[in-house]
Amino acid sequence: MIPVAEWKFFEGTEQRIKHLAGHRQENLLALYRGDALPWDPLELAAREAAVLQEFEYPARVEAAFGREPTPEERRHLELHRRWALGAMFRTHSDLVSLEVPLLERSLRFRPRVRDREVSRAELRTILLTAEERELRETAFDALVPLGEEMEADLTELFRRREMLSRALLEAGYPEAILASRDQDRAEVVGLLDAFERYTRRAYEQARVDVATHLGYHEIEPWDLAFGLARLEGGAEGIAPDDALAAAREQAERWGFPAASLPSGEPASGVPEPAALRRELSDDAAVVFAPGMRGTTGTLASAFGRALAERSGETRRHLLDLVNPVLVEAAGWLFGGRTGESRFRLLELRRLVALAVFENLVYTRSEIEPGRLYGDVVEHALHETGRACRGWPTELPLLLDPLGGVSRILGAMVGAQLAERLGTLFPNWHESPLVGPWLREEIFAAGAGRPWRETVRDATGVDLDMEALSRELGIDYAGPELGDEEGVQDPAVEEYFKDIDLSDLELD
Repeated sequence: MIPVAEWKFFEGTEQRIKHLAGHRQENLLALYRGDALPWDPLELAAREAAVLQEFEYPARVEAAFGREPTPEERRHLELHRRWALGAMFRTHSDLVSLEVPLLERSLRFRPRVRDREVSRAELRTILLTAEERELRETAFDALVPLGEEMEADLTELFRRREMLSRALLEAGYPEAILASRDQDRAEVVGLLDAFERYTRRAYEQARVDVATHLGYHEIEPWDLAFGLARLEGGAEGIAPDDALAAAREQAERWGFPAASLPSGEPASGVPEPAALRRELSDDAAVVFAPGMRGTTGTLASAFGRALAERSGETRRHLLDLVNPVLVEAAGWLFGGRTGESRFRLLELRRLVALAVFENLVYTRSEIEPGRLYGDVVEHALHETGRACRGWPTELPLLLDPLGGVSRILGAMVGAQLAERLGTLFPNWHESPLVGPWLREEIFAAGAGRPWRETVRDATGVDLDMEALSRELGIDYAGPELGDEEGVQDPAVEEYFKDIDLSDLELD
């Protein structure tokens, strides 16, 4: 039995964690707004590191496991253990000293398009809506100068993350960072591989359809979003206010209380619509760039994620909040009401490519990261050469390492939830019972139970690709790459066949 006084210590520690996490979110919002940072990032990291070092906190967590905790207590101790694991990487001075300047440089950089400064959100709008192909190409290349500035430092950051993980945990960085989110790397790698195999032909067909529709002999990366917008009826894009108003109406139609719905908050520097949680106020909002144009699904997904984040507002402690996979599942449900299946397929393929790159770049390899990124993108997206020069500007590499995994898994969960809702409630898209069901079955437990158990109990099946393939309208032809319909690329087949790196010798 764990003494009451010891639980009081853990509860007090959680309050400190929550306080510091709130300051980090305030800094991020300031970066999005272009304001001065209200808190010194290095000082914040030092204060968070002190939580790990003071009063023998990690040792006391491990000791509590040996005191015959109840199942509920054991689960909460596991949350403490995972927080401490992630905090080791968030607070180590060798990492923070590189991460903070890189992030500030990246978010404060203003690319130029035809001698005019634009935001990242404006670049996305150009790629979605600009009729002139040369203008889209210029926008696509606008971040390359920033990428060239950042490449050496980002490569060094990868090296330091992996070295720290090996030194402290005797495990690779991807394995450690995924474990901190209650994600198993072996399972993740298998699901990424399954997604790649299931969706390859659908992605290739989407490229063919865009080329045919636009009359191009060859599709470039700056053509895909534009072409899909014309194929799927979103040629002009949608303003954030309009998309968020529609998402709010959907939430109320599903029976979510109006008081629980997130608000929208403009911030000129945000690269894409994002759900931003404020730990100190138990609130969450959708942050978006004023004047941007986006797809309805992208904006509705951000609303769904913020709604799931807000579901933790009645929880006492930060560690109890909903797992990122379930947050992303809520985003997928809201975005799925828009019918933009090929847009969503493109987004997920890009996330998978980035996740594969991150899984590979931390191994002790002689391959230079830019070359490795190009290899991955060529196989996964059929993009080569200059299309990869801006790879260091991929913000998730700094803001949320391997965070794309949560979005991919969340899409799978969201599709399973949609099928389950369809069996429970007639005309479920209009049913006011959907919100209460999601709050009770998905969000109520927070992180108090493993997210896989929540999914299995709510949907009746373990996580897999089947429901997502049906939602995306994908007809999977077989278990192997290259065995039908003329897909004969031995390099691609070999690359993804052995994507699991667990058998590599890492000295």
